[in-house]
Amino acid sequence: RDLILGRALFEEVVEELRRDYHGAVLSSLVPVHSSLLMEEYLNNLWATARLVTKRDRRKVVTKFDVMSALYQRADIIL
Repeated sequence: RDLILGRALFEEVVEELRRDYHGAVLSSLVPVHSSLLMEEYLNNLWATARLVTKRDRRKVVTKFDVMSALYQRADIIL
């Protein structure tokens, strides 16, 4: 079974990121000043999450995995 991150899980993580928008999590990763930049940022997150989960298809992907991936690849996302 292909364990590439499902879009539903991604959307769930994105919702958490949106809620944290004025908190430390998102603002420390990227300075988003417009909805266009936010959309581009989210598209990058989606691509990054898919890349990370492709590394080990045996692994069950959790929201923690996605968040970890974001921090590990923050330099690329930015």
